[in-house]
Amino acid sequence: MIGTEIEYSAQIFRWNKTVTKNPTAETITITAQRFHDENSGGSANSSQVTFPQLGIKEQKVVQIVIRHPIANITGATSEIPGDSILLKNKNTIIFSVCNVYFEAKRRVLRR
Repeated sequence: MIGTEIEYSAQIFRWNKTVTKNPTAETITITAQRFHDENSGGSANSSQVTFPQLGIKEQKVVQIVIRHPIANITGATSEIPGDSILLKNKNTIIFSVCNVYFEAKRRVLRR
């Protein structure tokens, strides 16, 4: 994940060299409690994830889920890193891959 790029547009969704065309997006507001409940294990010994652990201070944030055609990443999954993200702020997103969370910052291209 480190050193790769994610590109979002109305025409494509790209991670590294994997490209899907004509993605759609769904946005919801998710509360800290709902996020914890949906992304943590069910027992005390299971992994637990909270907004504060991710550096999110608010009690609710916007979550964007990118719907895209099936992509063959490893043969075992069609999930592309970054297809479900939390908006931390206007220049930062958070996404997970196999329950490991990454923070990505917008890169401004200078011409």
